Formats: sequence, structure tokens, C-alpha cells
Amino acid sequence: MVEKIDAYKCSITSAVFEDQSRAVKAEFRAMMRRAGGSLPAWGSIDPMKIMDWLASEIESGVYPTAIIKIQEALEYWQANRLPPS
Repeated sequence: MVEKIDAYKCSITSAVFEDQSRAVKAEFRAMMRRAGGSLPAWGSIDPMKIMDWLASEIESGVYPTAIIKIQEALEYWQANRLPPS
């Protein structure tokens, strides 16, 4: 028998989760991988793996100020970047 359940669907991956926390983590990881996919590979260094690692470190909560520092840096860059010369 099929039952209707409440679920959470990720907009990037279209994955469906019963648990909101897992859905949020999956969407965050997908967003970080998307950012990594916008960067070039550097030989054996895979930017998507770097972004996946960064996402896992942020999710862990072990370094609670990391997200604040990253946001500050991105906001600074957005406000102060100059056009390419």
C-alpha cells in the first residue's frame, strides 16, 4: 500500500528526504559542489572535492566562526572588486 508522507525536496538535486535536516545538508553540499564546478581543476586538485571538504567542515560545527569569516570575505569581495583590466 502506498501512503502519502510529508517530505522535503532539494531544488538542485531533486532528492527527496523525510527529514528536513538531511535535505538541508544535501542542498548545501550540492550548492558547494556547484561552486566548485565553476572553478578550474589544478592538475590533481579537484575543486569540487575541496568544496565538499569545506562543506563538511562547516556542517560539523567544530569551527563555528568559519562561516562568518567566509561570509565576511565574500561580502568584502562583492563590495570592493574592480572590473577586470
